Amino acid sequence: MPTNPLDFVLDGLMRRYRTRVPAVGGVIRAMLQSGLIHTEADIENDHIAFRTLGVPHLGIQSLEKIFLHCGYDKREHYYFEGKKLDAYWYSPPQDHYPRIFISELRVGDLSPPAQSIRLIRPKLLQISGPIELRRRPGRRSILTFTIVAHADSRRL
Repeated sequence: MPTNPLDFVLDGLMRRYRTRVPAVGGVIRAMLQSGLIHTEADIENDHIAFRTLGVPHLGIQSLEKIFLHCGYDKREHYYFEGKKLDAYWYSPPQDHYPRIFISELRVGDLSPPAQSIRLIRPKLLQISGPIELRRRPGRRSILTFTIVAHADSRRL
């Protein structure tokens, strides 16, 4: 188990990703069997991308604080007009860590039917204040993911 806070966060992300995307295990096994890598530790992510919702308490600022706390530096802003996204990239504290890219869906720019998608409205009703970084006894992770239905993703 990692002791460095950033290694802890990145390890937690990969564990959740593998759990939620079963094909990852098959890809890793194929890479091992073909000799492309010798151990899973040989895999290096050059970047990790996150999408957030541009609503109070769920936008870029809700997630970036984790990486800023771990030594990342906020870099250039990107504006994707057609995709209705704003984004930033973050440079790592050391070269062996991945770059971070966090985008934010400009919910207010969506059509009223798109804003009513079950992905967005229920989330807004559940958030009452900013997301804070806190250590909780007995808790091993600080990040959670929501699986988005493919049909809802296409509509957005």
